[in-house]
Amino acid sequence: MHFRIYCWFLFLLSTLDLQAQTARPKGFVYADGSELRVDGEPYVFFAANSYSMLDSRMAADQQFASLQKLEVNALRIFAFANCDAPADPKRCLVYNRQPGIFPPKLEYPEEAWQQLDYVLKRARDLQIRLIMPLANYWDEYGGINKLGEWAGLPPEQKPFFDREDFYRSEAARAVYQDIVQHMVERVNHLTGIAYKDDPTILIWEPINEARGRSDITGQTVSGWLNWAAGVIKRWDPHHLVGTGSEGFLKDYVPSSDSLAAFNYDQYPFQASRFHQGRRTNPLTQVVEIENLVPEGSYFLEDCQQPMIDVCSFHAWPYNWFAVDQQDGPTFIQAWVQSHVEVMRKANLQKPLYLGEFGRQIVRNSAQGWDDRDVFYAATFRVAQGTKLAGLGFWNLSIAAPEALKNQISFDVICPGQGSWDSTCPLIRDFSTLYTSRKAF
Repeated sequence: MHFRIYCWFLFLLSTLDLQAQTARPKGFVYADGSELRVDGEPYVFFAANSYSMLDSRMAADQQFASLQKLEVNALRIFAFANCDAPADPKRCLVYNRQPGIFPPKLEYPEEAWQQLDYVLKRARDLQIRLIMPLANYWDEYGGINKLGEWAGLPPEQKPFFDREDFYRSEAARAVYQDIVQHMVERVNHLTGIAYKDDPTILIWEPINEARGRSDITGQTVSGWLNWAAGVIKRWDPHHLVGTGSEGFLKDYVPSSDSLAAFNYDQYPFQASRFHQGRRTNPLTQVVEIENLVPEGSYFLEDCQQPMIDVCSFHAWPYNWFAVDQQDGPTFIQAWVQSHVEVMRKANLQKPLYLGEFGRQIVRNSAQGWDDRDVFYAATFRVAQGTKLAGLGFWNLSIAAPEALKNQISFDVICPGQGSWDSTCPLIRDFSTLYTSRKAF
C-alpha cells in the first residue's frame, strides 16, 4: 500500500514538472535550484558589460564584432535612458517634454526604441543573451533621482539620502511601473516579437546597484526589489528577475582559511582614491567618512525575496577601498567564496552571478596591463572553482586606444579588426572554457 502511494506521488511530481516545462516557452533560461537551464540543459554565461549599445547602429555593430571575436555568450546593457527637454529625444528611451508638470507626461521616442530593437535582433541572430537593468541608483543615464523628480519629489538636498524617497513614493512607483510596462510589452519592429516573449533576454534587473543609506536595516531596498520584481512578472512571467545588487554582506565573518587569507583589517574604512570622501569595508558595510552610514543594501536580504529568481553581486575592490595591487586577487577569491558560503549557510538555492567586475588602469602603462590581467585571471579561476552561474567584465569599449592614452580607464578594447588589449585573449580563452565548464 505504501509503495503504491509512493509510486503515485512520484508520478504526480513528474506530471507537475512536465506541466511546468510545457508552460515555459521554448528557449527561455530558467532557474533550477542553484543552476540555470534552458530546455532542460545546463546553461552558464560569460558576459561583457556595455553602456553604449544604444548610441547608434554603427556602435552596436562594432561591439557585436568584438563580442563574436571574444566568443562571449551574454551581454549586460543599460536598458534605461531617461531625459528631460531640451535633450535630444532620439537618444532617450523615456522623455519628459515638460519637466515640473505632475504627473509627468512621459514619451517613448520611437527612434531610440528602434535602436534597442536592433540590439535585441543582433543579439538574437548571434545567440547572445541579454541582461537588462531597468533603472539606475546612480545619476548616469537618468537614475532614480531623475525618476523621483518626475514624480514630484523635492530636489535632492542631501546626496544619496533624499533620492531614496523614490523607493517609498507611490507617485515614483507609478512612474517606474509605466516604464516597465512599456519595456516588457514593447513589440520589436524588426522581429515582431514582444520583449516579454523574446528568449534573447536572459535576466531583467529592476535596478542597477540599489542602495539605501536612509534605512540601514536594508528593509527598504529589499522590499522595493521584491515589489519591483513582482511588477515585472505581472506583465512578463517567463523571464528571470535578478537583484542587480553589489552584494554587500551584513554581520558576516569569514569562517575558512581561504577567506581569512585576505586581511580586511588592513583596510578599515580606508578612503578610496577614486571616490573622494568614501570609505568602505565590503564584508561588513560600506560607510561615508563624515557620518559612517551603512549602505542599507545587503546581499542575503535582497536575494531571499520571493520574487527574486537569481542573485547578483559586483566586485570593485580597487574602488571600494583602494586595495593594494597584490591584494586584489586575494580579495576576489574571498569575496566570491563569501557569497557562495552565505547562500549555503542560508540554504538558499538560487543561481548566483558576478554581474560586474573590473580594474581601472593607466592605459599605455606596461604595469597597468599586467595588473589588470592578473586580477582578471584570479577572477576567472575563482568563478570556475565556485561554479558561478555566470559573470561579466566591465567594460567592453570601442573607443580608439589613442584617445584614451595615459587616461585612467576600465575600458577593455577588443575590436573585430585591429590590435587588442592584452586582456582580450585572456577573456576569449576563459569564455570558451567557462561556458563549456572546462578547466581554466
